[in-house]
Amino acid sequence: MLTEPANSRVWVSVISTDSFGGAREILKGWTPDARGVFTDDLNRARRQLASGFEVKSSGMSPVAAGTDIFGGLWHLKALFEPVSNDSAALSMPKTIWIFSDMVNEAQNFPMPALIANGPERMLERVKANGLLVPLNGYKIYIDGASPSGLTPQVWLAVKKFWTLYFSAAGAELVSYSVECEIER
Repeated sequence: MLTEPANSRVWVSVISTDSFGGAREILKGWTPDARGVFTDDLNRARRQLASGFEVKSSGMSPVAAGTDIFGGLWHLKALFEPVSNDSAALSMPKTIWIFSDMVNEAQNFPMPALIANGPERMLERVKANGLLVPLNGYKIYIDGASPSGLTPQVWLAVKKFWTLYFSAAGAELVSYSVECEIER
């Protein structure tokens, strides 16, 4: 958050069993425009975002009974994209950072029960159930895709599913990592 460009909007939400309608926002804010050498407001906003995130996330722990990653993506799309056809707003770069093990465990898509079908068939089910969020032009970063409790084959299948998913959604999957170290 310390490197967000000017005019960035930032939302941090929890992924839970109802990530669309029941999403709890941890932090939201923005970075103001910066002109020339007058970047004090931008730098102050960046520090406030980073500090607010540190304070609010320091006491967080995984307590949800499951994860609705698709609902979280729909929620962010609703926040990021304007209702009108404002071409400037539509063309602004959009980046999503997901900190998750990436094992969707919601009633509409119980990934642990579906993993044996393989990534391609899981993607077919996503499309058939209307869970493919159109994310044309979005950049996606995933951190924390933990192999904990998974076999190497299952971890690779989950990774391949999300690679296929974001490609089908029109997004660029920039990073899919087990690591969760964030530059401060």
